[in-house]
Amino acid sequence: MLATSGTTLTVIYAACSFAAVSALLIYLNAALVAVATAVSKVSSDDVRVFSPKRTVFILGPDASDQTCRIQRRFLKPVLAAFIRDEIAVVEAYGDDAVRRNGEPMGWPDAMLVRHALGAGEEFALILMDDDGRVAFRSERPVVGEEVLKRSMRLSRAGLANRSEQRRRLQLKPQIRAAA
Repeated sequence: MLATSGTTLTVIYAACSFAAVSALLIYLNAALVAVATAVSKVSSDDVRVFSPKRTVFILGPDASDQTCRIQRRFLKPVLAAFIRDEIAVVEAYGDDAVRRNGEPMGWPDAMLVRHALGAGEEFALILMDDDGRVAFRSERPVVGEEVLKRSMRLSRAGLANRSEQRRRLQLKPQIRAAA
């Protein structure tokens, strides 16, 4: 009788173990499906669209904050030049959706942008260069012409770098042919 109850307990233990493992696998499968669904919703276009390169960031506690409103008013006269030079304006306020050139972005959120740029809840204006590095930063509103002037320096430097890269690429075939 003792051997039978031991065998019975072993079988019950094994069955419970298999049930627990299969329940865990079902749960993990459901979790993986949920993660895959969430990841598939973020298309490569969403990720590609958000590049800090050649971008003016306006960060602040709230879109209605007086400092943020002043900065938007200062930048309005130079927006056409930003569009011409392919410089984006990204606004991140409080918990609001991040806006790029006035259009809401699905990703990233405002807190992530502020954290990535090392800004707190207070106002900040940040201009990023062609390599995605901070070229200019201010904690006070800046006149649009000044931001444009600084961005034009980036544009000239970027054009010089691009023409230098093109020249180097054109020289490579000539160097290979000479070798």
